[in-house]
Amino acid sequence: IRPDTVKTKDNASKPDYTDDDDDWWTPSRRKSITVTANRTGGTYRNVTVAANGVGLKDMTVLGHLYIDEKVGNGTATLTNMNISGDVYVKGGGTNSVFFEDCKISGNIYAEKTYGDKPVGLKLDNKTAQALKGTLYIRKNGADVIGLEKDNGTYLKQIVVDTDKLTTLDDLQADRVEIVAANADVKITASTIVKELYVT
Repeated sequence: IRPDTVKTKDNASKPDYTDDDDDWWTPSRRKSITVTANRTGGTYRNVTVAANGVGLKDMTVLGHLYIDEKVGNGTATLTNMNISGDVYVKGGGTNSVFFEDCKISGNIYAEKTYGDKPVGLKLDNKTAQALKGTLYIRKNGADVIGLEKDNGTYLKQIVVDTDKLTTLDDLQADRVEIVAANADVKITASTIVKELYVT
């Protein structure tokens, strides 16, 4: 609550007020938001991107981040995001979901179901190195592209669990595990995979 006027006694300082995007300090009391336009800053429980062309920057997500099907075959750009949970990519075009300088403590799940084309995931090396979990590719598949030159984007683990075309381009991976029957995986000449497992 913010009163219209505050009177203080003996030069006492006035209280500081939070803005509308801030909630109680405990993570369970933070609010979740759905974003349909560019947004910068703030701390939230969960964030859902629900429109094409949205850019998120300098945000802290205490739970999960969702790229919704409403993005369609459009774009989403994530810059300097700190995400404690997982990232679920359910929408986006073939060249469209960008991760730049992001810290993700959970997994990335590429599980686009909109249309029949794969989602394009572009990651810089800072994001790839800071990803604590695994990149899982499901549903319509994915084109995973490193943003650094000369396969300078380094991922620890990728799991392919779809029979749709999945392309790994211009990156390095410690381990690629193919668990789907009849998987269609293209590893370009500019990609280095240290261990490839087919189960």
